Amino acid sequence: MQYSKLLGKSVEQNSKKQSRKTDDIDGVQYLVRAGFLKEVSTGRYVLLPLGQMVLNNLTNLMKEASLLGGFSELSAPFFESVSTSATSKREKSSNGSPSEPIDAASRDVYMQLLKRFQISHKELPISIFNVSCNAIVPLPASSILRVDSEAMKFVNHRIFCRSAIELETCQRSLLDLLTQTFLHFAQLPSLSFIPVLCAAGAEPTPFETTSVHRLYWQHDTGDKTYFACDLCGYAAEPEVAVSNYSPFIQPESEQELKEREDVLGVGLIGADKLAEYLNIDIKLTTKTLLFQVNSDRVVAAMIRGDYDVCESKLRRFLNLSATDVLQLAPPEIVQAVTGCVVGYAGPIGLASSVEVVADVSCANRINFEVGANRENYHTINANFDRDFPTPSFCDIRLVQAGDGCSQCNAGTLLKHAGFIVGAVKTVSSVAPADSSYFSTRPLFTDDSNKQVPMLHYICASLDLFTVLGIAADVSRDLNGFIWPAALAPHLVYLVDISSADAAQNLCRELTQQRISVLWDDRNQKPAKKFSDSDLIGNPVRLLISAKTGGQVEFKLRHEPTCELIDVSAAISRILALRR
Repeated sequence: MQYSKLLGKSVEQNSKKQSRKTDDIDGVQYLVRAGFLKEVSTGRYVLLPLGQMVLNNLTNLMKEASLLGGFSELSAPFFESVSTSATSKREKSSNGSPSEPIDAASRDVYMQLLKRFQISHKELPISIFNVSCNAIVPLPASSILRVDSEAMKFVNHRIFCRSAIELETCQRSLLDLLTQTFLHFAQLPSLSFIPVLCAAGAEPTPFETTSVHRLYWQHDTGDKTYFACDLCGYAAEPEVAVSNYSPFIQPESEQELKEREDVLGVGLIGADKLAEYLNIDIKLTTKTLLFQVNSDRVVAAMIRGDYDVCESKLRRFLNLSATDVLQLAPPEIVQAVTGCVVGYAGPIGLASSVEVVADVSCANRINFEVGANRENYHTINANFDRDFPTPSFCDIRLVQAGDGCSQCNAGTLLKHAGFIVGAVKTVSSVAPADSSYFSTRPLFTDDSNKQVPMLHYICASLDLFTVLGIAADVSRDLNGFIWPAALAPHLVYLVDISSADAAQNLCRELTQQRISVLWDDRNQKPAKKFSDSDLIGNPVRLLISAKTGGQVEFKLRHEPTCELIDVSAAISRILALRR
């Protein structure tokens, strides 16, 4: 490939467009500078040929890793006939909702494909993958590389298993494939993707247990956060993270119940200020938040003053479905059930219709503070049973950095930022006595020669555009990219200085050995060509000029020195990089 004919060239760093401030990670800015990307609107990009080559390499490496991992590739989606489409539409009622409960997994085209085969339990697990512009496991929009949806590229994996035990084994293998094997093939040993448990798909589903792990790349500028144990590897997003909290142990001298009292504290909203004003430990203060469920239920959630309520955990404790609405109660509802304005709610004297729940951090306290349900007043020395019924205790708190890990009971949870690159969804079902719910699932013959539905499967999606941005960020120095041979757009960057004929002959010789080469044939000064060679980051730079004679100057991108060697020796060393 002649650089002069390439669509997209390097961009001067001091140009107006590149000097403006940007929220992009450094790797993305380098992609723009090196001519791999073109910004078509603010924060939105299109791939240029060099970038497309790297993306193609990532795709091929993922395919290779998947095939070696026992997966079979299928194209997607298959075509749907008019009659089938019409039948699908008839399954819905006039208001657009299903006329009867329909297993969501049945909408997967691969589920429908497997129904057309007679499958034995000996053939399971069945592992398939495809490359598509759609992710089968929903992912947040990438904040690293934003492109049009039609240009997105995801690698999707599916595994259909015969049992929950096999499902667990396959999940571990798939996570290893996505977080280790693929990155090994891509020659990115310093890069790691961390499986993080998330709340997606955690809503109650009939007969199913679902877990979703998102794959994170840890980075200080990441737009998402998660907690991870510093010892055992447990990681979870804030909405589902669990931890060991520090219980408040009161001195024996304060074990005696004191007389309850309402204290005036004008405008004191906030646990820190309130604890200081009352001269008590913040762990003796209590936040009581009022939530409205749909339009006919009010829930009061109590939590210790040094913690915050996690709405996702509260939803799960209340066993709410995806269609149920949970929101902070509006002022008029607060006024109706407390007789007071927002900010002073407490569990004592609430309307009888209000359901009270409390985080476990509120338990085992004596003489604690609660809202007085009176504007500017706070109740001190409140106690369970004596002043109000002991509520249901549960885990509804947001984890904090420094909490103990509840998985290993030894480590500490640390808060990290990162970018989401993929997700793995695991579904394990239990067939009810009337298994009509799973009637649309593919069947397999079990070891007793009985046909049963496939109840256990895994879906996974990896966003290759995001991986491209991340690979760019970890494969560079101050001068440009240092692509590993497996990802580089070309293996060789050829610089010629007034030796066009010799360079053309060398290009032909390299091409015959199936060595990809980018020949900088532009009428530029040598310094500019050397600079662009470093910026683009091909693993090898070859220089040919009148001074090199019948030899070439050979330089590896990651090494500071170069040497003069024969062309045959250069070809051998380049071929060795590809192995």
